[in-house]
Amino acid sequence: MNVLNCAINIKKYLINDNNDTNIDEDIKIIRRFLNHYKLEEFNIIKDNLKSVTNSEELSQLYQFGEYNPTEYYNKINRIWNPFIVFLEDQTYLYEIKSIKKKDIESDFYIYSEMEKLEDAFIKGDYAHVNTLSSSILQSTFKFILSEKKVDFKNNDKFPNLIKLVAVTLNLDPKLYTGHRKAQLIASKVNSIALALNDIRNEYSSSHGTDGKKTNITKHHAKLIVDSTKTLVNFYLGVLENKK
Repeated sequence: MNVLNCAINIKKYLINDNNDTNIDEDIKIIRRFLNHYKLEEFNIIKDNLKSVTNSEELSQLYQFGEYNPTEYYNKINRIWNPFIVFLEDQTYLYEIKSIKKKDIESDFYIYSEMEKLEDAFIKGDYAHVNTLSSSILQSTFKFILSEKKVDFKNNDKFPNLIKLVAVTLNLDPKLYTGHRKAQLIASKVNSIALALNDIRNEYSSSHGTDGKKTNITKHHAKLIVDSTKTLVNFYLGVLENKK
């Protein structure tokens, strides 16, 4: 569920104050989002939701609308429309983290780094996005190898780590001889991971690049963030499936 949908659901609920829609989870997500990203221009929403835990309490907060419908609707629009437009204008859809703590019980570091990756994107530091992407993937590979008790050196380079993981998770294309489509998928997954690392070597902040001067554009940075999430979830998913 992304934050834009949650904001729209809440506004619809407030405009149609008598509906029975349950927006309790939407309220929690918006509150958590605003607490995390510190968007001062939307402090009024943050303050409104501070003491609200469910849809019933939200209705009570805006109860004055029952007595002055025009003023009520205008105020709802003034408060919520700019927030919704802000979310719509972002090329990156703010999402609740797709990697849950329970998926990586022994390596909370991956989860915390994923939050930093998203924060770097929001701040426009696309060079740091590259740095974190490669770092997160390497941490994921090391976590998988540790879980499977596969020997590796802590200073192993990215290509060596991904080779070990590919063999460990049976993602080595050579293992799919005679199954062309499966071989192609295994090859492409690993190629994308290697490509992300190559981009990091050229543009990342770890090589002294100023995030504001990098040639990586916003939509390319979005692709890096989304691809990193997808790959981490995929590799961890394969690991979980083999337990």
